[in-house]
Amino acid sequence: MHIVPTKRDNLRTHHTWRERVFVSAGVGVATTASAVLLTLDAGLEFVGPVWLGAFAWTILASIAHALWRGFRRGDWSAFREEYEPPHHRDAIDLGTGTGVGAYRRVAERNERLMRSSPSF
Repeated sequence: MHIVPTKRDNLRTHHTWRERVFVSAGVGVATTASAVLLTLDAGLEFVGPVWLGAFAWTILASIAHALWRGFRRGDWSAFREEYEPPHHRDAIDLGTGTGVGAYRRVAERNERLMRSSPSF
């Protein structure tokens, strides 16, 4: 029997704008608060804790979002080893020499060396 993929099967590639705003809201609040604090000459001693709070919010919101997707939608792909972030960009990896592009180049080089070396 053939399994027909449904919209529920591929949820990890689609993130709504609300989910993105939820995770990145801390950075927006910190940016606004920094601008207001610096405009009011409140000093830099308040800006550091605001940004630490923003980074803590981002980390906790990311974990909460992944758990929410797992419990609510059954998408536990963020916690699996074979997880691929959405919108995988091979072109960027090949251009910067990092990630999958670098791995492929090294694998191809090793394959050429293995094929061309004399057998013992």
